[in-house]
Amino acid sequence: MNVIVVQELIQYLNEIFPNIHYSLTKPYSYYRDACSYYLNGHCVSFARILKALFNNSRLYVSSFHVLVKIENYFYDVSGVVSDFNPRYYRFSEIDDYYLNTILNNEDWLEQKLEDILIYLGKIKLQGLMELYTETLKH
Repeated sequence: MNVIVVQELIQYLNEIFPNIHYSLTKPYSYYRDACSYYLNGHCVSFARILKALFNNSRLYVSSFHVLVKIENYFYDVSGVVSDFNPRYYRFSEIDDYYLNTILNNEDWLEQKLEDILIYLGKIKLQGLMELYTETLKH
């Protein structure tokens, strides 16, 4: 998977997040961007989204954060994580107890957001892959 495609997909998810969040939380809504949501207690949720979109991805967990490895790069909601230090992370499965209890700050909104972002992400990823493949042909 091309790093540019992954970055573009993450950027797209970040761009559509506020409107989806707002539509699910009105009339008690407030503005929330993807980074403020997924970097403050919901990194496990974003990892599940990327894992659903990229089947061959792997999760890496530290005592406070989850990253997703897609090919040779590590990602979170902010995009490529350039300062990854393997001393602080270990490989994890999606059903890991620590991941789903200690790190997971699940709220009533999380699963709804995941479902919508995975659905829209799959559509966007298909378009990005077609565009990327077409570009390689020329």
